[in-house]
Formats: sequence, C-alpha cells, structure tokens
Amino acid sequence: MLLRGVDVRLWAARGVVAALVTPLVALAARRNPDWQAPVYVSRDVVFHSTTLLAAGLYLVAMGLAGYWVREAGGTWGELLQTGFWFAGLVVMTLAVTSGELRSRARVLLAKHFYSNKYDYREEWLRLTHGLAGAPGELEGVIDGVVEGVSRLIETQGVALWLADDTGQYVERRRRGLEFDPPELQPLAADHPLPRFLRDTGWVVILDEWRDAPARYEGLALPGWLLGAANVSLVVPLLAREHLVGFLLLGQSLGARRFDWEDSDLLKAVGRQAAGHLALALTTDALSRSRQFEAYHRLSAFLVHDLKNVVAQLQLIGRNAERHAGNPEFVQDAFETVGHAVDRMNRMLANLKAGSGVSTAARTVEIAPLIERVLARLPVREPQPRLTQGPEGLAALADPQALSSVLEHIVQNAQDATPATGEVLVSVQTRGEEAVVSVRDSGCGMDAAFIAERLFRPFDTTKGNAGMGIGAFESRELLQAMGGRLEVESTPGAGSLFRICLPLASVATSEEVVAG
Repeated sequence: MLLRGVDVRLWAARGVVAALVTPLVALAARRNPDWQAPVYVSRDVVFHSTTLLAAGLYLVAMGLAGYWVREAGGTWGELLQTGFWFAGLVVMTLAVTSGELRSRARVLLAKHFYSNKYDYREEWLRLTHGLAGAPGELEGVIDGVVEGVSRLIETQGVALWLADDTGQYVERRRRGLEFDPPELQPLAADHPLPRFLRDTGWVVILDEWRDAPARYEGLALPGWLLGAANVSLVVPLLAREHLVGFLLLGQSLGARRFDWEDSDLLKAVGRQAAGHLALALTTDALSRSRQFEAYHRLSAFLVHDLKNVVAQLQLIGRNAERHAGNPEFVQDAFETVGHAVDRMNRMLANLKAGSGVSTAARTVEIAPLIERVLARLPVREPQPRLTQGPEGLAALADPQALSSVLEHIVQNAQDATPATGEVLVSVQTRGEEAVVSVRDSGCGMDAAFIAERLFRPFDTTKGNAGMGIGAFESRELLQAMGGRLEVESTPGAGSLFRICLPLASVATSEEVVAG
C-alpha cells in the first residue's frame, strides 16, 4: 500500500512538471525556426477540408436519421427514408451554394485559426491576375476592377465612379446597389467627398462615420449616399496623387463589420486598380486623339488637292478668251476638266472612306502616264523633259495617285530651278522595282532640311503660296501603293527624287492602264 501511494505521488509530480514544462517547450519551439516544420496550410485547404468534413458529418447524421426513420416508420419506412434523404440532399446543396454561408464560414475560420483576416499573398495574386486578364479597352478594365474587388471582400454590391474629360466624377458601373434617385448626378471635382478622398487617401467606413463623424473631419456625403443603407465603404482609387475615381462597396455577404484590416487592404487594392484604370483612360484618350488626327490629316490632303484642281481650272479660265477658237486649246481644256473631275471623285471617295490616303494598285504603263502628266502642267520655264527609258515598262500603282505624286514633284522641281536650268524625268528598272527619277539643277537642299523639314506637314518655304503638305502626301500615297520616295540633294547643285514602285509585267496583266 505504501509503495502504491509513492507511485501515485510520483505520477502526480510528473504530471505537474509536464504541465509546467510543456508550454515553455512549445514557446521555445515557436521561437526557434530550426524546431519548426516547414509546412504551410493555406486558407483554401482549411476551408475546403472543413467543408468536406462538415458535409461528411452531415451525411453520417442524415444516414443515422434515415435508418431510424425507416425502422420507426413501419410499412412506410422505406418511402419516408427516401423522402428524408432527398430533403437532406436539397438542404446540403443549398448550403454549399450559398454565398452568404461561404462568406460566414471564411470569416469564422479566419477569426479562430489565423492571426490575419486575409491571406494577402493569395488575394494580391488573384487580383493582379484578374486585372491583367481583363480586356485592354476601358470597359474591360472597369469590369475587371469591379469583379476583382467584389470577389476580394465578397460584397453584396459595388459601384464604380470615374473622372470624365471635364474633371467631374460620373458613375460608370453599378451592380447590386440601389439609390434614390436611381439616376445619379455627377460630382464636381471640388465636392467634399472626392476632395476628402484625394487629400487623405482614406477608405471611408460609413458605419464608423455615422458613429463618430469627427474622425472624418471635412467629409460631407451627397444626399443619395446618406440614404443608402446598403453601402458600407467608399474606396479611393489613387494613381500617385491623382484621384482617378472611387468605389462604393455594399455590405459583406457574411454580415461582418469592416475594420482597419479591410481598410488597409482596400487602400493597396485601390492604388493597384487605379493604375490599370489610369492606363486604360490614357489609352482611350489617345485613341480618340488619333481619330481627330486622322480627320485633320484627311482635311489637309483634301485642301491640298483642291488647291491644285482650282489652279488648273483658273489657268483654263485665264486663257479661254485668247484661245477659245483654238481647237487644240479646247481639246486640252476638256482633258484638264476631265482630269479635275477624276481627282475630285477620288477625293470624295477618300472622304467617304474616312481616310486621306486611298489607293487601288494595278498594272500601269509608266511612260504614257508621265507624258500625260507633263502635258497637263502649266507652260513655264524650265520645261520638264522625259528621257527615253525601257519600252513597255509597267509598275503596280494607282494611276490617279501616281499622277498626283508626279505632278507635285515636277512642279516643285520647276519652282526650285531657274528658267535657264533643266528638269529631267527618266524611267528605269532596279532589281524588282520600277524607278521614276526627277532631277533638277535648282538650289538643292542640305541633309538637315531633308531629315527635319521636307516631310513635315505644314512646313513650307513658299510662304502663302504653299501649304507644306505636298511632300508628306506624296510619301504617304507611295507607301500606300507599296512603294517609297527617295531623295538626294546637294545645296547649289540640284535635287534628285526617285519614285520606286513594285515592278509589273505588262504581258501577263489582265488590265493595263496607260495613264
């Protein structure tokens, strides 16, 4: 009996020592990284494991209850069991698919199993992947931001407001939120709400603002937001110090109160989303700017072509009184008018297509086309001369566009050359190209002028007589036909322009245009 009492006391002492030592060992193991197992259990694993365990326990309980129903139900036992099982499965399906129940379960697990409410790494990667996968246009990025933030805090509703071109903030997207009135007016940039968000960068927790408005000094909410009971948060979208917009977030599906941890996460998320939105807004503005640029370029091309057409018709008008009885003059006048009509029809077609450069390349005999262009030019010195080239040479080009390019280059050569000089036009082949060369003995240009000013729109050396668009338009027309324009020049020694076009075979062409 005595020994037995000693054993009991010994075991009791051991128990006391173990009770005292175990917490100390656990604390030391926590502080010493060498004692810790490198195992990390993610929140998703815990959530799904808990869900699976709960479903298993539910099914076991339903099985036991179904067995009892069958035994106690007598002759109706099997039918009652089947109905009981069916009802149980329906209840489990509704529970598993309930967003509110999932949200409450996640909050419960985060509160009792983790020191932080969110797995920041997982949430950040999910948001980044969602925004990166959104379509590049503005509307796609807006949808990506709304979806990403809604999924992040599992909210019942969200509304996104963005700054427009005038600086006002307008609603661009709303889901699950209702306001009175339904159609909301824009907020000015100096309204207290956007001004407060821009100055402080705070996330406004509306429950906290209602309980202690002094914490949000200077904040005043619009009337429609004051009466919205289903809005819980206002999140600023700041790109650097610029307020791109803000988000209105509804209540959480888990009916939990938002706190500082939600606020800190949403601040970072707001800046990430604001960067994507700012880039999308800039891209959208650039796209609209390019549309205006295309419109202005089209207008410049049309005005330049109209100036040339008007000059041709004025020349006919000035010579009509003196040469009206000359059959050759009348024939030339009809041809010039016909050419002017063709050019205006092409301008109308370009205007209808919405492009300043519109070409339809086909096989064109070069020499006859050059002859027709030179014959239409006003008679003045020095007269351009066409030297003989390969017979039957043809290229792929738009005859009207090529005529405009030749006309402009030859007239510029005449303008740059004194009356005692010369302007020579020649045609030759070079590899797979047909090359039309226009050489003059005029004043020439230096390399800096060619590189910086020759093809710059609206830069002219002719004063009010020129628009500075001809060289630029000629280069654009040739590029549209698959060709290019080469320039060589020496100050005081003249210039050489080469019109290079893809070579074509006249013999194998179905349609050959001579001019």
